Amino acid sequence: MRRSPLMWRRMPAVVLVALMFAWPAGPAGAEMKTFVQEYRDRAGREDDRNSVRIIAMRQVQRLLLEELGTFLEKETRMGNNRPGREQLIALAAGIVETDTVDEKWDDRAYWLKSKLTVDSDAVVKSIDNLRRDPEKEKGLEDQRRRADSLLQESERLRRELIAAKGKKRQADQAAFKNAIKKLEAIDWAEKGFVQFNQGKYAQAIGDFNRAVELDPQNVWAYYNRGVANTNLRQHTKAIQDYSRVLELDPTYVAAYLNRGLGSFSLGQHDQALWNINKAIELNPRLAAAYNIRGIVNANLGKFDQAIRDYDEALVLSPRFVAACLNRGLANFNLARYDQAIQDYSRAIELDQNLTVAHIYRGLAHYNLGGYDQAVQDYNRALELDPNQAAAYYDLARVYARKENYGQALQNLRQVMRISPDFKNTAKSDRDFDGMRKEPDFINLIGE
Repeated sequence: MRRSPLMWRRMPAVVLVALMFAWPAGPAGAEMKTFVQEYRDRAGREDDRNSVRIIAMRQVQRLLLEELGTFLEKETRMGNNRPGREQLIALAAGIVETDTVDEKWDDRAYWLKSKLTVDSDAVVKSIDNLRRDPEKEKGLEDQRRRADSLLQESERLRRELIAAKGKKRQADQAAFKNAIKKLEAIDWAEKGFVQFNQGKYAQAIGDFNRAVELDPQNVWAYYNRGVANTNLRQHTKAIQDYSRVLELDPTYVAAYLNRGLGSFSLGQHDQALWNINKAIELNPRLAAAYNIRGIVNANLGKFDQAIRDYDEALVLSPRFVAACLNRGLANFNLARYDQAIQDYSRAIELDQNLTVAHIYRGLAHYNLGGYDQAVQDYNRALELDPNQAAAYYDLARVYARKENYGQALQNLRQVMRISPDFKNTAKSDRDFDGMRKEPDFINLIGE
């Protein structure tokens, strides 16, 4: 006999927005393309080895990126909405690494030979990913403009220092050294960004450290160091970085948003809401901010308020998958299972490979007594991810409710294979009361 549906567990309140993109690996056997360029920079009156080398490195990097850009435009398909040439160069600087092949310094000039080896398909995918993240795109473009401006300034100061005297000479000398330090800081920041996008967060932080040591005003380096610390779950350090960003630029919306996420991760909900509200005040059309505010409200048990936030996020960005999932979770926690199913179904329409949405929708069907629909969702989740212990466990519960104890045991065995921690849950789960005295159940789960 079928028992009345019970709410098995309180659903998790949120799905956090993924702020970082994965580095796309090139396909096995992908053809690699190598570019090689040289640059010779003649030393000015105030130059030393370091200043000439930094200028040479920036110039040879630009030559390489320009050559890469020309190749990508001719040889690859970048779609109709392809970036402009300068934009392409700026974005590529955050993706590819330039290697020094050879270099020479003779006290008068610095000669540098560098190369760039890339898988063009992987670079195009990475550029597409960057362009989906306005914060990263804008940051790289700003750094490239700053670097170009500093190169021009250093060349101007070199010329003026030839004839400069007295206080004018001292001022120009100081300005020239400062421009070189800022150029070097940008170089380290870009290196850190490349490391970050390869998932090498500790190495990225080391590069960003060098950048801010050279230029304590480099907002972009502080911000990205904060994001790297966030990825390492070093939330206190990340908050310090975002706070430094906001000291330098009180209008930096993403820093408020990420500082809010850091405070949320530390359980500081009031600070989290203050920062998120500030981000919304600065940019009322930022869908991610409403989604994150919904996350905080949901964790405070304010599910109706959270739903209003998710609604706003979806008005601004109708294809916002995380907001669909989060609204479904909030509706589930309010026992509005029909609405939750609608939200999960919408998320699945947007991303058919979303394993977690199938599991959540299965739970909602389960609570409404729709066991056959639940089985379909759990099986689909397992097609997408055969190691989803939660899906096997929920299938076992459904089959136990249908008094198909053989299928229930078969799924429980899969659960124990993947995640033995579910054993304690199964010992007290009322769904298994009908089979609790079965010898196979006792051997697998215990009494």
